Amino acid sequence: MKALVSGQAGLAIVRDGDHFCMVSEESPSTLVHIQPADIRWCFGSIGDLTEFDADTVEALLEEIKLRQSSDRALQLTLILLDQDEPLVVRKEAAECLSELFEIDEVVTFVANRLYSAPMPDAADLDLAIELCNEDTLTQGLLKGLLADQQEIRDRWEVWDNLPIGMFGSLEDKRRFRSVATREGVFRQFVQESDKGDWALYQMLSHPEFRGNPKARAVFQAWYEPFRTTHTPDLTAFDEENFDLSDRDFQSPVSAHTAFRSAEKQRDTIKKLLMSDRVQQALQYTDELILSQRRDSEPEHLAKSLCDLAQFAKECGSPELQLTFALKATEEAPQDAWAYATLGDAYRGMTKYQEALDAFQKSTSLGDHLAGNHGRAEVLKDLGQIDEALEVLDFCIREFQDDEVAANSRAATFADLGRFNDALAAYDSLLEENPYDHVARSGRAQVLRMMGRLPEALDELNGIVREFPREAIPAYARAEVLREMGDVEQAELEMRTLIDQFPDDPSPRLGRARFLRDLGRFDAAIAAFDDAYRVHPLNIAGLIGKADTLRKLGEFELAKSTYQEVIEKVNSNHQVRVGLASVFVALSDYEAALDLLPRELPATKGEWVAYHVRGMTFLRRGDFSRARNMLEWGVDECPWAEQREYFATALATCRIREGRCQEAIGLVEHVSSVSIYPASLAIGMHAYAELGDDKNFQKAYDAIPPAASPVVLSLRDSISARYKSTEVVSVSNEQIFSAECDVLLVAA
Repeated sequence: MKALVSGQAGLAIVRDGDHFCMVSEESPSTLVHIQPADIRWCFGSIGDLTEFDADTVEALLEEIKLRQSSDRALQLTLILLDQDEPLVVRKEAAECLSELFEIDEVVTFVANRLYSAPMPDAADLDLAIELCNEDTLTQGLLKGLLADQQEIRDRWEVWDNLPIGMFGSLEDKRRFRSVATREGVFRQFVQESDKGDWALYQMLSHPEFRGNPKARAVFQAWYEPFRTTHTPDLTAFDEENFDLSDRDFQSPVSAHTAFRSAEKQRDTIKKLLMSDRVQQALQYTDELILSQRRDSEPEHLAKSLCDLAQFAKECGSPELQLTFALKATEEAPQDAWAYATLGDAYRGMTKYQEALDAFQKSTSLGDHLAGNHGRAEVLKDLGQIDEALEVLDFCIREFQDDEVAANSRAATFADLGRFNDALAAYDSLLEENPYDHVARSGRAQVLRMMGRLPEALDELNGIVREFPREAIPAYARAEVLREMGDVEQAELEMRTLIDQFPDDPSPRLGRARFLRDLGRFDAAIAAFDDAYRVHPLNIAGLIGKADTLRKLGEFELAKSTYQEVIEKVNSNHQVRVGLASVFVALSDYEAALDLLPRELPATKGEWVAYHVRGMTFLRRGDFSRARNMLEWGVDECPWAEQREYFATALATCRIREGRCQEAIGLVEHVSSVSIYPASLAIGMHAYAELGDDKNFQKAYDAIPPAASPVVLSLRDSISARYKSTEVVSVSNEQIFSAECDVLLVAA
């Protein structure tokens, strides 16, 4: 249930349909029904009113109590600091704070507000600290506040001088400051001022602000005067770390024997994981840890655990990857690579703040390259493209041989649809190292995305010939062959890849997706089942099956399959979005919206969810809201392929509004394989409305016969309504619903 809560008033207003109830700490067992007009009298002129979503009345009462404690603590802190208050009153305030500050949330609440502006002249921090006596919690907060006053003042002055136009209005600036204060942005900016640009990255990735263009502009302008102007000396090291003279190298077994033993144990664990005997594998891992603790150094144990984490990632299990990576950091807390591995695991589970923290730790422990690489990838995931490119440029500048950063930078341009920039970046790389097969493969993929298929195939043929043990270029070549119409050869190469790389789930999953794109849906479902059977740790096979059923329009079967996946891995974002799409197609809009995030999107996955959310409103008839979301997606989404989804959905909205020429402009340049058939069908609808028979027929003929049955059904419905000489019963409303379904299955 949703409620408006105030700590100052000590009560909440709960809405139940058209009825409103008041809940208070004073009368916890009584729900008082009130009229909507009386709500303003309940809260008066208080300023701490916020929304809260509670499952039970008990949870709501706990929240009221916490907010009351937080507000009381803030008021008592202000009394303690006020030099005009009687000494005895300030002393009593300090004593009361000692109890309230035992609650972490209360300390955070007060600290966030005290750091949001410099202390006024009437504040007496020195005496306040003395009055706390042995209360170390309050003393610690106030001592830190005293030490940080100059930093607070410097940042406040820059904030105060930010132009109002950047926010919209003075009231907008005040509201922004209120949210930033509540979320601790001011405090974080001050307390992490010694970590270079780290504070900025954390602000940009904060869940309240990430993906918000206005917030990004505000934070960057606010941060600019404090930007780090020097780069760290990445070549320096502490010689003590390399002094081995006083180490005890006496161990029960030789180093070689310990290494071979650990290697055998790792192989056993990997075999157990491959056969889905996870618990037994974890038991063997505990034995590995015990034996390597005895016979090896912590860094050797960390390497074993990181190796297992990487293997779990290749198996498609980010959860197990995280399990092994956490064990590695526990066993070797000073191992930089262990933290880089941990960051990669968190990133795989879309826990981006934790990933950034781990990569920062890796950097602070000395692995500047891995830490910065990881940080750049997380920033890319979060849609902070300029910041990611800045980190990559730093790596390229400081590490002349860093091909990873250079390749990542080129790939970023391709993801953004900046194909010429991507080609130029890859060409520059290949001038330095013409044998870099990663750069050559990336360049070939760009040529493929640009539609220059013969050039892409020629490039990939050379890579496969020179690097026969690399799976990615061989897989890409099969995809290009399919797109050029050589379907038989393409499928043959897919089968060869499965035989050549039996432990890699990617070829099996790739072949299943390949069959689906060819319209061989039954074979695709069987292939996804086979991939899941052979690689049970990788739920991508089960997800692929659910996605295929959705594209077939088998919504009930797709729903049950998605729910089966959620029972295994509840946090999988892709699955929740897929299930939400199914709920929309089944007209269960509330169930769909419950699965989708409500905050503004930042990551690529969140942009897909935002698109589905917009489609939810469109299909249920909330056109104004849907139109605003889709237009924003077209304008702001950083990923080229996702922009095409938004453009195609917006085209449907434009047809509904009678703006058919605009709809054609939105879909005529769509090239993404997954959305292209839908864009053609929607273009057909627009041409039919305009009476453009020539382009109508051209779009009809261009829809692939192997397209999803949902797309083919839409094509036939449009043709029947506009071109059939017989009386048909297909309405515009039916066509509109079918277009929404087509867009949902393509998501």
